[in-house]
Amino acid sequence: MMSVVSRLALTAALLGSLVAPVVAVSYLHTPEGVEYLEQPSIAAWVAPATALLRPLLDGLGVDRVYLLGTQAMAVSWLATVVAALAVARRRRPAGLERVWWWIALLGYAWFAAGLLGFGLLAGLLPPTDAVMDGIFLAGMLPGLLASLIGSSLLGIGMLRRRDPDRGAAWLLALAVPLWLFANLVLGHNSIGLLPLMWAWALASRSAVRRPRSGPVPVTRPGSRSGRRWAARWG
Repeated sequence: MMSVVSRLALTAALLGSLVAPVVAVSYLHTPEGVEYLEQPSIAAWVAPATALLRPLLDGLGVDRVYLLGTQAMAVSWLATVVAALAVARRRRPAGLERVWWWIALLGYAWFAAGLLGFGLLAGLLPPTDAVMDGIFLAGMLPGLLASLIGSSLLGIGMLRRRDPDRGAAWLLALAVPLWLFANLVLGHNSIGLLPLMWAWALASRSAVRRPRSGPVPVTRPGSRSGRRWAARWG
């Protein structure tokens, strides 16, 4: 079962890596996002990406591409949540780590519900400010904050314990600065989800090779202890 989850998480991370830039580019060509192109760091990568994606954007339309991309990211994020849950069951966390897991998993699930709601309602209802802002403020924002905080605590704890999953630990520990970089420098929050998606793809892959019984073995050093905002969903 864990091998299936691992492959699912890897597929989700690969799909997300392809789709997130498309979502960002399409958003940055909407009336709500175009003003962000005035920022040099955003314009520097969006210009060549737009040229590459021009047939898609012209063929389907910016709004359609954005909607389909958001829905694809929602499905990919669900696979990431499943992987995180599976890894948690394998690790059998205790003490403070258990609290950090609860914060992260609650955030992941909360954000998944908000993102799915956003993707579905945006396709079924007129995308008014009230509807989009309501989904963002009630579902996506709290879930995103809990996801970032919980992930960072988990990652820092893994690094302090010299956890064998070093790649996943670093990606989790750096969740907040990486998300800020994606949001403020690259222009869209969808790209900020990729470190978390890859973290759980790596962690689930390691879990396949690890016996189910007992927690992860660690080595300790002996001497140390509005619609506009909703559209940039994450």
